[in-house]
Amino acid sequence: MKIATIIYTLLIVGIAILPSCKFDGNPTENNDAPIYLDSLMPSPAPPEFEKNIGDRIAIIEENGKFDAYCQILDKADTVYLIASSVGRSNLQEWVKADEYRSYYKNAQNSSVAAIKTDAYEIRIGNGRLSKIIWIEGSSIFPAPWIELKSLKKNDSVLIRRFGDFEPHHAIILEDVKANNNWALVRYKGYNSSEVAEYDYIFNSIDAAIYDSIVPGNILYYDKMNWVMMIAPKDSLHAIVRTSNFPPIDMVVPLKKLQVLK
Repeated sequence: MKIATIIYTLLIVGIAILPSCKFDGNPTENNDAPIYLDSLMPSPAPPEFEKNIGDRIAIIEENGKFDAYCQILDKADTVYLIASSVGRSNLQEWVKADEYRSYYKNAQNSSVAAIKTDAYEIRIGNGRLSKIIWIEGSSIFPAPWIELKSLKKNDSVLIRRFGDFEPHHAIILEDVKANNNWALVRYKGYNSSEVAEYDYIFNSIDAAIYDSIVPGNILYYDKMNWVMMIAPKDSLHAIVRTSNFPPIDMVVPLKKLQVLK
């Protein structure tokens, strides 16, 4: 009788413990969950591409942060970070070479704190929360945004908004002007028109395939967030960097990544 009671007790305890244990019997269990790395991997080098004032691009800042919403405001062969003492204040500002030679090269209360070559003045973000920095061309990457001024009346496009489960097909209703960051569109099957911002409009949306993506590509993760491809992990996974602060590198399944152009 005592033995039976002991066996019964052990069975009850085992059943209570069983749900809290994770077994490795199913190799695909929860394989969609991202795996966060403890530290950032080396940032990839950007491809060679033409960079002009006004272009919308992506960058990796000096702290490793990835930013997809950037625009080139100016460029220079060399810029200097000038540190100046004015009374009790210590000021810093970036200046181009001509201004440096004219006003700061021999100034007693100023010194050069840093120098950047192949430099670009970049606005990160839009509106009141935007910031402006100088960054070298080796930190600039092509962004997925299409050139809006190339869109003409009756062109077919895809509209992908944050969180959309599937993209929407739309028609451009009028030629897009050179300085516009939006287009007037009409969704297929609807009569009303709507303004679509530049970061909603694409020509194509495709699944990310192992052989077709390379480090530095900007990809759409889980139909919600822009990430940068850092390195392939295996034929089914990639290491990507989020646009969070602080930046995070994580391993994600390729099936959750899309290529938007």
